[in-house]
Amino acid sequence: MKKPYLLFTVAALAVAALGSIAPSAHAQVDPFTVETVTTSTNAVAAATTATVTSETLTVRGSEGIGFVAKTKLSGTGTAGVTFSFNVSADGETWTTTTPFASPATAANGTNSVVSFFNFSPTDSTELRNIRYIRLGTVQNANTPSTLTIESLQSTKYNR
Repeated sequence: MKKPYLLFTVAALAVAALGSIAPSAHAQVDPFTVETVTTSTNAVAAATTATVTSETLTVRGSEGIGFVAKTKLSGTGTAGVTFSFNVSADGETWTTTTPFASPATAANGTNSVVSFFNFSPTDSTELRNIRYIRLGTVQNANTPSTLTIESLQSTKYNR
């Protein structure tokens, strides 16, 4: 009669031992960083290219950087909007040209337009050789309407 109690005791000890082993916790890590980019102004007059700067963003040239822009016009217009960026090797001395520019994105009057543009090291040898980037100018090709930059975000891959 001792055998059923022995078997029950062994089974109870095994269950208790298994229950004490906690599953390992794994943090959910997003491999991308999304940051809000602060611009020096959010308004660009009609038919102009305005100096609109931002804070300095660090770039890993081997990984690239992307931007999401949300813009709208004060009135009618469908002409292009272009964001251009200055680059720096040391974060102090900036290019006077803007070697990186987004494709011209068509405006849609007073409706918000969200556009994405990516600067990839496979697309540009210059990107592989710089360390810092910042917004330099925004071109509003729309004659009748002022452009409002509603938001600008950067996205980078975290290694």
